[in-house]
Amino acid sequence: MHNLGSKRVARRVRRPLSMVVGLLLALLLAGCGVTDEVGTNFRIALTPVIEDEDSLAAIGALRVDEMAHVRFEVKPRDGEPVDRTEQAVFELVNKAAKDNAEDFLFVYSPDPATTPHTIRGTVVDSQVTLCATYDGWEVQGEEPVEVCMTVLTFEPDV
Repeated sequence: MHNLGSKRVARRVRRPLSMVVGLLLALLLAGCGVTDEVGTNFRIALTPVIEDEDSLAAIGALRVDEMAHVRFEVKPRDGEPVDRTEQAVFELVNKAAKDNAEDFLFVYSPDPATTPHTIRGTVVDSQVTLCATYDGWEVQGEEPVEVCMTVLTFEPDV
């Protein structure tokens, strides 16, 4: 009698989306902004332009051609986040080795109160670093606060 178990062909294991999302979330939560010595948090926030419960825009992962609104939030230690987008200066930069700013379209609105800034990735598996510089009254030091986050694109499994 032959043992068929030893002749099985190794199959590629597909990780469930929730596992991939969890891993991605853990990786990106390390970049949730900057918190100063008094507990004020400064961060870039992405929200999908089209509401979709499956969107991962909040953690910086966009499906190819998914568009997200870009905001800058300041959250005092015991307070609620305040939108300071109008006072922040945003820039796409090639900071990491894998970054390719040319794969992203960033629309910087002259009036984010009426027309939000947006970002969209156009190429599968690309990434860029989105940075914001802010020098509002909440900043404790003499230098402005700079916050960066990695934004990447992916092609969802169908």
